[in-house]
Amino acid sequence: MSLSDSVSNENSSDESSSDEMQVVGIVQPYADEPLAHTSDEDEDDEEDQDGLTPAVLRARFEDEVTAKDWCTCGECAKENLTGALEYRCCKEIVQIRQKLTFDGSIEHLKCITKHSDFSAMTNRTVLLQVGPLLKRFLRAVAYRWLVRWSSGYMGWNNTRPLPACVYHILRQTFYSEMTRGYQSGQQREQ
Repeated sequence: MSLSDSVSNENSSDESSSDEMQVVGIVQPYADEPLAHTSDEDEDDEEDQDGLTPAVLRARFEDEVTAKDWCTCGECAKENLTGALEYRCCKEIVQIRQKLTFDGSIEHLKCITKHSDFSAMTNRTVLLQVGPLLKRFLRAVAYRWLVRWSSGYMGWNNTRPLPACVYHILRQTFYSEMTRGYQSGQQREQ
């Protein structure tokens, strides 16, 4: 068998196999993938871990919705809040509601700041003992301690804002002119 015979045999076998293939449908790559965001309006529809959209939080931040209209615990105040992500009530935070439900205090407490463990975790003497171990100032220790207590361990990129009532009390108790407000891990890296 010569080289030309083998090439012609391969070509004829390719032609016969291609004749046997049937076109079932037109393949459209990425046809079932979600569309990319094209505007800020799409982002306003996305809910965070607590079911709040950026549009809702921004309306609260810009005072289109007053604190008495969105705060259900009665302790939230906006004068110590610095960013839209902080405009949430403790009753809106899923993990805090779970904590209050688990220990049964949801029945008799209106706000997480009224919980007996909250006062222990914001006690100046306790924080002074814990503070040097963490090498942080007291308000930062209180933030970290309360997030851990209410939401469990959170990492550098796995963060979440505290409720407005907590920010209000902590920023009054441990006043500092250097309040930056809540920042995600990405924002802190910049």
